[in-house]
Parts: sequence; C-alpha cells; structure tokens
Amino acid sequence: MHLFADSFQYGDFIGKKIALQSFLGLPANGLYDSETFRAHVNALLERGLPESLAPKPPAALAPAGGLI
Repeated sequence: MHLFADSFQYGDFIGKKIALQSFLGLPANGLYDSETFRAHVNALLERGLPESLAPKPPAALAPAGGLI
C-alpha cells in the first residue's frame, strides 16, 4: 500500500501527516483536520481504496448530514 493506507488519528499532529498533506497538495501543517480528511478520502477513492482508511472526524465536528 501507500501513504494513503497508513493509519492516522483525526486532530493529531505527527510527521507522517505532513507527508500526506504535502502529497495531497495541502498546506503541510501536520494537523489532520477537515481539509486533510476530505482530500484524503478523495485520494483514497480515486485509487480504488476504501474510504474507511481515513479516520472519522470526532462526532462533535461532523455535521448531521455527513462529511465535513
């Protein structure tokens, strides 16, 4: 697999998140946030990988209708 299939935690800082964000073309701040989540899910789906590889946002941050 690839970086997309690595495990991440929502809201957690770490170097591999910076690598993921850089690869996704996002500002590399090391925080797995809603912008990173959306781009990560899109990248997974584009590669035929399951969306479940992206960490789910905390319930308090997720809108009632679904993705943030």
